[in-house]
Amino acid sequence: MENRIAASLPADQLKTVLELIKQLEAALPFLMALSPDERKSLPRMGDASRPFVDKSLKLAQAHNDFLPRSFDTGEFAADVQLYNALDTVRTRLSPLVEKLDDTMTVTGSDAYLAALEVYRYASTNGEAAGLDELIALMGKRFSHRLAQAENRHASLMTRSGRPPGPLPPASPPLATVNPAAPTVFRSAPTLQASVTRLFASASTLRASVTRLFASASTLRASVTRLFASASTLRASVTRLFASVSTLRASVTRLFASAPTLRTSVTRLFASASTLRASNPHRRTQN
Repeated sequence: MENRIAASLPADQLKTVLELIKQLEAALPFLMALSPDERKSLPRMGDASRPFVDKSLKLAQAHNDFLPRSFDTGEFAADVQLYNALDTVRTRLSPLVEKLDDTMTVTGSDAYLAALEVYRYASTNGEAAGLDELIALMGKRFSHRLAQAENRHASLMTRSGRPPGPLPPASPPLATVNPAAPTVFRSAPTLQASVTRLFASASTLRASVTRLFASASTLRASVTRLFASASTLRASVTRLFASVSTLRASVTRLFASAPTLRTSVTRLFASASTLRASNPHRRTQN
């Protein structure tokens, strides 16, 4: 087994490092801790917007007569200065933090590979030492983590510019799949199940879209019938208003004819009276 790092951090050196970190924190007492929601809600100033901020500060300092009295140009300048200073600190610390993460990754990988090798030898030769129960407990975790360990090992070795080396072989008693088989063959059942679920989801989606189009067609037909009914109702109402207008005109003409009819009846009665008065002999003879 290849050990990629051979180093140690004794307790006195760790204490020194932690003291230096405390000194760094004490030198920056104004550092803030934001919640996830606060990080999302605050606008960010990135590299693209820094020239805009710098030019705005110069404009505010050179021509502050157009700004309201409540605007604090000095505070604006202090924020820009602090941001630039903290960016310098972060630029210096970022490589250190990245090296710390990478070193932890390599150290953890070496330790995990060593654990796998211990398990391999224990599962092969540990029966005589009475380690069956311990080996079984180790095998439970091994069977679930072997594929992930292989992927991390290959990724780590690839980043170093060297081809990935093989993991130490093992035969855990509780493994359901042969761990010596290539990863692609162990992943084939999972891939097949994923493809099956994908096609099932596609069929369900197709059926849903079909029902949606059918519903849209039904809705379109209903709307068409509604507009046709509305047109028929409009025509009926138009005819009703026309009939009412005709009836109103007829009633108006009737009321207009009433005085003339009354005059005609009056003249008729007057004519009858005159005729009766002009024929007295006919009445005497009778």
